[in-house]
Amino acid sequence: MSNLLVQNIKHTNGTTAQTIDSSGRVLTPARPFFEVTKSGNQTGITSNSSANAVVITFNVVGSNVGSHFDTSNSRFIAPVTGVYQFNFSILLQNVDNSDDGIHVSFFIDGSQKIFFSRNVGESAQGYYGYGGYLPVQGSAAFLLSASSFVDMRINAGGGNIGIYGSSDWSHFSGYLIG
Repeated sequence: MSNLLVQNIKHTNGTTAQTIDSSGRVLTPARPFFEVTKSGNQTGITSNSSANAVVITFNVVGSNVGSHFDTSNSRFIAPVTGVYQFNFSILLQNVDNSDDGIHVSFFIDGSQKIFFSRNVGESAQGYYGYGGYLPVQGSAAFLLSASSFVDMRINAGGGNIGIYGSSDWSHFSGYLIG
């Protein structure tokens, strides 16, 4: 039996790609990862179809390993082909009882991939929300090609809603699985 004894695996340019610590834990410090939030509310969202869904803006960077999230357009751009995990949690505001069909979606290269919420406005006034606020969460994994982009968009279902802009309430994150 053979053993490969290493502590670090590096590219020829010296960038550490992988570290194995003395307990056997594998660390990948260059793995693409981002976590972003909002500062300020995003209001006046009135779109009523996926064709004119509004991009949810995330303008505060908590982490951005590899700088693959662009705050100027709120997009993550895949640096390499692979499987990526994405997660979000947002707090909708100004949701009325009549605001039906609200969709929060992941879009890949400008096309709706999956939506996570088809809430009826009454949810914001009852069990799931409070006084016009409605929390929405979701996660998904996608096989992306290099240079594909992912953003989050919202379709208000014909109402006039907003997204609460606070680092405590509205988050978007993603990372390369492999």
